[in-house]
Amino acid sequence: MTTIFLQNPHLNLNAFDVVIAPQHDGLSGKNLITIQGALHNVTPSLLKKEGIKWARILPKDFPRPWVTILLGGNSRHHTMDLDTMEYYGSELRHLVQRNPMSFLITASRRTPPEAVQAFKTALGDSHVFLWNGLGDNPYYGFLALGDFILVTNDSVSMLSEAASVGKPLYTLNLEGGSRRLDKFQEDLMAQGICRPFEGELETWDTKPVDAQATLLQQLKKKIKVLT
Repeated sequence: MTTIFLQNPHLNLNAFDVVIAPQHDGLSGKNLITIQGALHNVTPSLLKKEGIKWARILPKDFPRPWVTILLGGNSRHHTMDLDTMEYYGSELRHLVQRNPMSFLITASRRTPPEAVQAFKTALGDSHVFLWNGLGDNPYYGFLALGDFILVTNDSVSMLSEAASVGKPLYTLNLEGGSRRLDKFQEDLMAQGICRPFEGELETWDTKPVDAQATLLQQLKKKIKVLT
């Protein structure tokens, strides 16, 4: 029997045959496989399916580019305050005044309703499709359809999923932070995968971060040695 542990076990790694943990945890060991970010279920087939579905639902008169915005919220390490959300909304509204675009927004269970409202109000009369929390979440559809992706930096999972799509990715930085989360974001920026949103949207050469494929290759090698 082969014992595989996902994430940091906070134990001696030798207690397991294989440990799979994020790079930003800073672990080391011969039986360790590191991945960039978090494991997730975003695949090309899922994006295609959800993209087709939500393209039929979104208003036909929404001008391009479409800007997907994924909102997290308050956590142990980050705070989503109203001033920050109002600031980002205002910066995006200023972009619309120079170049027509549309915003596809979905929030999480951690997103304070008042923060969502402050953000939407600051966007003014921009073209906005904001998921109201009822029915199917357009999260994957918005990942598929957005020409740009903006995501709050409070979640490794959301950043990992957004990075896997291979589009220009910007972070909306909330108050707070932690060593692990900051390291993950810094690594993405160093590789040219994401940039902090500072009032402009630009395109650059991007490619999907395929952590799953890399993991499977390494895992097969480890198990082959073990067996």
